[in-house]
Amino acid sequence: MSEVASKDTGAHGGDEHVQGSDPQKRLQIVNGAMQVFMTSGFAGASMGEIARVAGVSKGTLYVYFQNKEQLFAECIDEKRRAFVEPLLDFEAAGTLEEALTRFGLGFSRFTASAQAIMAVRTVIGIAEQMPDMGCRFYDKGPHSLVPRFADYLEKQVAAGRLTAPDATLAAVQFLDLCQSTLWKPQLFGASVTHEEIQDRSERVVASAVHMFMSAYGVPAAADPA
Repeated sequence: MSEVASKDTGAHGGDEHVQGSDPQKRLQIVNGAMQVFMTSGFAGASMGEIARVAGVSKGTLYVYFQNKEQLFAECIDEKRRAFVEPLLDFEAAGTLEEALTRFGLGFSRFTASAQAIMAVRTVIGIAEQMPDMGCRFYDKGPHSLVPRFADYLEKQVAAGRLTAPDATLAAVQFLDLCQSTLWKPQLFGASVTHEEIQDRSERVVASAVHMFMSAYGVPAAADPA
């Protein structure tokens, strides 16, 4: 059951929830929540413990977040903004192959990170009881990359560098290729070091780019650029 502030505590000043507006305080709370979710999981985390780790009062916590579900969703959004959004600057990467490599490495390493694995496990565990949370995680997490990546691929098709007839499908296929052998073993409990992820992702993404270009790339002699 969601933890919600009692109406007789005065934390909200009534039934309506007025969300806090200080971005630094909000980030402070989110960072504390991430620590608690990492160590205790979603079910084991409490709003009281999150407030303690974040260094705020429980009343302040409820000013910013109504319940644990909302706070967990914000943790997911914050990680996406911090680690995924920068990957979508495709034009800064140079050639098509360089852009795919940069994007693939960032995506594969993010999805194989301990925090991402924790989030996936948590959402899988609560998806049956809270399907909206599962849908939000998918839409705000992995799926949020697809439309903008597909837009980039469509531009490459228009420029004569790719022949992908369905850019959205091609985008999803590339993302799946970049996760090969990286995140799934950890999802099921395999212990993988940071160094192993870094090394393996280099090989996996290089292979993904090669396979992708073999399927959709235009031969160099035919490339108008």
